[in-house]
Amino acid sequence: MSSNVYGFSLDKPYYLRSALCELGLSAVSAASAAVMPMPLYIPLATATFAGFMGVRHALYYMHSRKGITSLNDGNFFTLSPDAMREKRIEAAEDAGLDDNYYLGRGFTWTPRYMSLYETIKNDPQFASLSDHTNKAGGKPFIHNIGKAEEADRVANLKEHTLIAGESGSGKTVLLNLLVAQFIQDGEAVCIIDPKGDKDLLNSVYALCQTYGREEDFLFFSLTHPGKSITFDPMANALKSNDAANRITSIMDLTGGGKTFQDYCWSVLNLIAESMINGNHKLNICNLLRFTSINGMKELHALNNEVLFSITNENQRLALTKSQALLDHRSNHPSEHFAKMTVSLEPLLLSLGTGEVGHLLSPEKADTSWKDIIKNRRVVYFNLSSMVDSYTSSSVCKLLVQDLISYIGQMYAYEKKPSRIKLICDEFYSIVYKGFGDALNKSRQAGMHAILGLQTESDIAAQTDKNMVDVMLGNLPNKISLRISEEHLADKIAKKFEEAEHTTIMKQRSTSAAPTDSALLFKSSTSERTQTRTQTIVTKEMIMGLPQGQAFVYNKGMMPLKIAIPMLELEAGVRFFEDILNREFRLAPEDFFAPIDKLIGHSGGAA
Repeated sequence: MSSNVYGFSLDKPYYLRSALCELGLSAVSAASAAVMPMPLYIPLATATFAGFMGVRHALYYMHSRKGITSLNDGNFFTLSPDAMREKRIEAAEDAGLDDNYYLGRGFTWTPRYMSLYETIKNDPQFASLSDHTNKAGGKPFIHNIGKAEEADRVANLKEHTLIAGESGSGKTVLLNLLVAQFIQDGEAVCIIDPKGDKDLLNSVYALCQTYGREEDFLFFSLTHPGKSITFDPMANALKSNDAANRITSIMDLTGGGKTFQDYCWSVLNLIAESMINGNHKLNICNLLRFTSINGMKELHALNNEVLFSITNENQRLALTKSQALLDHRSNHPSEHFAKMTVSLEPLLLSLGTGEVGHLLSPEKADTSWKDIIKNRRVVYFNLSSMVDSYTSSSVCKLLVQDLISYIGQMYAYEKKPSRIKLICDEFYSIVYKGFGDALNKSRQAGMHAILGLQTESDIAAQTDKNMVDVMLGNLPNKISLRISEEHLADKIAKKFEEAEHTTIMKQRSTSAAPTDSALLFKSSTSERTQTRTQTIVTKEMIMGLPQGQAFVYNKGMMPLKIAIPMLELEAGVRFFEDILNREFRLAPEDFFAPIDKLIGHSGGAA
């Protein structure tokens, strides 16, 4: 297949063979003039013509070799935040900046490029090209075949967006690029970082410095409590069943089952209802305090004191009813109660003791979702799952549930809800039962989620395999970097539309003519055409992407093929190195402080 999409032909192997044959023929013809009995002009004319064609094809070969070699060039480039903003404005001139975000340099991936890709991949003549990988770990020609049409590109990311890619594929670089634009636009931004990525942390803080939003930056960390803000992830649990749903949705049911979960739900629902009716602060520490036989008896005694001071008849009746239920439950056999709540106790202990308990159940939290959204804060939740994955995962899920609950309340009572950008790499850490449905509803309420993923097995491990398809359906925009997991790459590829592509295989040959022929040489050309239908982006293309390159899926639009720039940030204060010190790290033994100390931190009952 001969293609000049990049200013050169892919016929390099044929040019080389033709040039060698023709130059050889020219030399033989010139030599035969001295020994063969024929008019001199015949071999000289043949030698001249063959030499001319040989030189011509040799030049074509060198030009094609240079062009094809350039197909293996890397596509790394850097931009300053200001330069990126200028390119974004220019690229989005017609559509405007609202929800259009700069993704890098690229081109529309049409069936033409799909056919060219298949030709290079399947033709043995181009084996050296299709097998080449560079330091970026993929096949650079996937992007370079469209270099002639490359331009700065934006995409409308108004809907929730999935960024899929294996470790080292460039997810953090892309997240940096998007977060920079959110901060530039003055948006409320929430970054949930389950791993504790110090490069991402430093970048977000540097961007806040660059755009004069340093005072908007808030930092929460389980492992740096001395430098962390406090935050109550139960603040918007206004009903008892909401609190019970949240806690039981993140319980580890290993060794238990739905029967144990339902029992824990009924206990938590009763305790939360009794706390609300008795005007006690509903937070994790107090749930831990009262979720035991003795704890329920203590809560019952506290509510008896409250009961005498209540003047509102409806409230008095509600408290009286919950007191009767609480009294009945507190007389349950303690051994059976302990057995049925065996999965609940370690969860509440991990969230409600030591410095973690202080951070999550303060007397008065340093911030709230209302403050973050209304005042357009940039909040960074650094959860460091490598230190304590169990606690980190639980906090992630509680944070998101509380955010979605607040957004739902805001949507119900405000004419025009404020917006917030939620960014989470490795978003399986925030997936809980019902997350897919909640994500779908939250979009209309003003939340825009940018969620990163490495493998579908990560999500399946948190819920079930069906959740992967649910999540792909609830994330309309998909940006796919290199994915090594074949099954996930195939699922994403199938989201792209199908198209017909034709592969043309050419074969050319040049040889000496038979001795009894009047001709000195002969050549032949043959073609084989193959047409088939497939998705315009295949799993092989996705699995072969170099670092920092991606395919972009926008529903109803042709896909984009992009190379993502790395942001160049000015040297300044590095948050991780210059602000967080080792002395503020939480020692492992401090994660589980005595419950009495915890209650002292939380303020106990209201």
